[in-house]
Amino acid sequence: ALDNLPGGPVLLINDVHMQGSPWPIIADDVTVLFHNTNSTSRFQLCSNPVDAQELTIYCAADDTLGTINLQGNTKQFHPNSVGYQNPGQVNFNSVGRSLFKLLFIASLGTSGQWFCV
Repeated sequence: ALDNLPGGPVLLINDVHMQGSPWPIIADDVTVLFHNTNSTSRFQLCSNPVDAQELTIYCAADDTLGTINLQGNTKQFHPNSVGYQNPGQVNFNSVGRSLFKLLFIASLGTSGQWFCV
């Protein structure tokens, strides 16, 4: 099951305000998202996560600025996740220079869940 995880970090950078829909899907092999904007990043998480897959989000916004909206795509979020809005979405607001970690746990829920801290 771990065959489709990359051998090292795979970086995705957003440095523009993202609006409209559909939101782009983060590729299955991306392990790091760099939010390099005072505006909004909007993504759907990968379509085929594997058990224990992680995504680390580094934020480089000015103090108390920046927003990140994530949709679970085909998976749901654990209800105790940071930024939990509903089973299909988390929002991180006023991110500034924060760090977020997402972990996919295949044994949670009916088809696995993302947990965010």
